Amino acid sequence: MLGVKDETAPQYIKDTEAYEGFMYQLERAYKVFDENGDVKHSAPLGTSFTIPSLKDLVFDNVSTYEEMTATTYYKSSQVDTSIGSMSFKLSYIGNYLIYVSFADVAGNSIDTDKFISVNDDG
Repeated sequence: MLGVKDETAPQYIKDTEAYEGFMYQLERAYKVFDENGDVKHSAPLGTSFTIPSLKDLVFDNVSTYEEMTATTYYKSSQVDTSIGSMSFKLSYIGNYLIYVSFADVAGNSIDTDKFISVNDDG
């Protein structure tokens, strides 16, 4: 926003309902379900994994969610990297630690040690 001095980084919001909704969507992003809604298995290797929207869990005092830039950090037993996207390919069997940092239009970034763990059994 023009003329607004912004020195405050975006923040994750502690909202139980929004968090539970996100976790529900996250589980559906990396698991395969049968016709009864039971888990058949985790997404197979090579699957493109997209982290569900964090719109209800991230707030900035100036920038909208759509204006913020996301950097996804993910780590498994065989990879430790970051990308400027909310999608990546499941390339290794095992657990993935995922952390999404947001920067607002002024360049202020979230600095936190909160991680989301995703288990991919292959």
